[in-house]
Amino acid sequence: MMVPGRASSRLAQASVVAVWLWSMVELPAELTVDASIVQTFALAFSKICLTMLAYAVLTGRSYARRIFLFVCWLSILAIAPDLTLQFRVDRTGFYLSAIECALKGLAIIAFALPSLEYKVRFDDPAHAEGGR
Repeated sequence: MMVPGRASSRLAQASVVAVWLWSMVELPAELTVDASIVQTFALAFSKICLTMLAYAVLTGRSYARRIFLFVCWLSILAIAPDLTLQFRVDRTGFYLSAIECALKGLAIIAFALPSLEYKVRFDDPAHAEGGR
């Protein structure tokens, strides 16, 4: 028998890994030929921070989970408004950003799932048809 909390927990962990992996997939596209050394180091620092944060989330640190979800939310808020413009100007960048937003949205939903579990079981006859 599968425990509902475990499935959502695995989905949440998988979503953290997916966000991290996609961040690494995007790395070559984020490194431009004309990037300065400061921009390159800033990008490297952000990837290191994301790696440490994802590791902390996966090892069960509750503060890290909150920070990770906050970063995901801020990232969606920063990226999503420009998706339509990016679609017209740079299709590759659009697809990379759209997938990033989708994965981060999935992570937010996956961590919210355990709090959405039903309080009443549908197969309980005592609560069927209004509790009669």
